[in-house]
Amino acid sequence: MPLQAYFKVTAASSGQYERTLLIADEGAELEYSEGCSSVQDKGTNFHTAVVELISHKNAKIFYTTIQNWKKNMYNWTVKRGLCYERGHITWTDVNIGANTIKYPGIVLQGDHSTGDILSLAFAGGGQIQDTGARIIHVGKNTRSNILAKGVSLDGGINSYRGLVKFTSGSENSYSHVKCDGLMMDDRSQSHAYPYNDVSGQNGTLNYEATVSRIDEDQLFYLQSRGLSEDDAKLLIINGFCEGVTKHLNVEYSVEMTRLIRMILEDGHVIQENKDSVVS
Repeated sequence: MPLQAYFKVTAASSGQYERTLLIADEGAELEYSEGCSSVQDKGTNFHTAVVELISHKNAKIFYTTIQNWKKNMYNWTVKRGLCYERGHITWTDVNIGANTIKYPGIVLQGDHSTGDILSLAFAGGGQIQDTGARIIHVGKNTRSNILAKGVSLDGGINSYRGLVKFTSGSENSYSHVKCDGLMMDDRSQSHAYPYNDVSGQNGTLNYEATVSRIDEDQLFYLQSRGLSEDDAKLLIINGFCEGVTKHLNVEYSVEMTRLIRMILEDGHVIQENKDSVVS
């Protein structure tokens, strides 16, 4: 059973200030899940947080957050983690509402430490999602993985900003970065601003990025198999997001599928259809 927290903003024109510190002692394993939402459409709301994770020797921390704020929310968050020898941290970060500035980070301080950052962001009308990741390799034989997925629709703007740095002592370290953007219309935007610094000896960095639209051939094939156009689009987008959503707990994964449908309906990508075969 993971530790769980829920942050909710109910008042109009209000601010919420969160502070979270998670420490996993030597050999421990810690799982933390967090949900965020707001109910007010009036005024401007603000959420800011400082989240820090410390993973000691041979410890593991798995941090998951799903943030479903209203569009009048500004979400500016600092998230950082520190891994000691053979420690591990995974950030799983899902951003749906709000205008967001957030770049979870990990410092791989100890030898053989590892870190994963998995990010999924939806930018709809009037939204700017400026998200990304930061990983600094300090110890020897460290490993990191960044997977960033962004969906832009109804004129929304998605930006990925990433930093991967290998220091001079991070011998035989490796990082893989994959950044994918999916645009649903001609008015939406998707950007990537990577910064990669390989100063260590024998360090390896693999970076790849794609920006695409829904493949018309895929759409045609699914429709030829009996799906409606809306169900085909929903299936393709769920598949695009799967690299991140498959790491969610079952109850969060089910809720995420429902939220994706609501986002696409709100962005006029699909029509509301209670009889859909894709759930």
